[in-house]
Amino acid sequence: TTGLRLQVAVLSGGVAVGQGELLSDPHGFARVELHHESGFVERHLLLGAQHLASRDGEMLTDPRPLLPPFPLLQASSAGQLLAGLTSLGVQTQTVELGYEGDHDCFVIGGRSGGPALWVDEDSLEPVRMDLAGGVRFYFGPNRDDGGVQVPAWVQIEQQGAGPLRLEVRSVQATSISTDTFDDSWLEQR
Repeated sequence: TTGLRLQVAVLSGGVAVGQGELLSDPHGFARVELHHESGFVERHLLLGAQHLASRDGEMLTDPRPLLPPFPLLQASSAGQLLAGLTSLGVQTQTVELGYEGDHDCFVIGGRSGGPALWVDEDSLEPVRMDLAGGVRFYFGPNRDDGGVQVPAWVQIEQQGAGPLRLEVRSVQATSISTDTFDDSWLEQR
């Protein structure tokens, strides 16, 4: 129910290719600034279902989805969760059972290949999030930093691209102004 500040690293093939800071707000906003090993800075901004990104201040037209839907994990009520899922195109009236790895899951949105949230049937922790366009986020086990729990990592898969892993190095609760998520931040150099 509060903002989160996460220190993260992006791994490709088990090798860190970038690191940075991710800010997430439970009202549907998130952003990440990644400093890549090759010297450029990439910024991603999530405004509900809208994903924008830039590299060194230049807007990207078809960016990799490097920003998982963390605000969904911060929902403080069923209504807020349903609103967030609906904004991502999830058909929340459809709930099926499914298997993901070792998890028996409730699949909110169904297994038909459209947007869906997979949650563990026993713990109700998120296991997987499918978005339109063939993007999937697989959530690792929770880590606890001073009472704040988030997945220790998120595996990012997109059709036609190699998998990436976003590792959470640390997390803390923080107060975040909504101005922090203004899209002008993307074009700063």
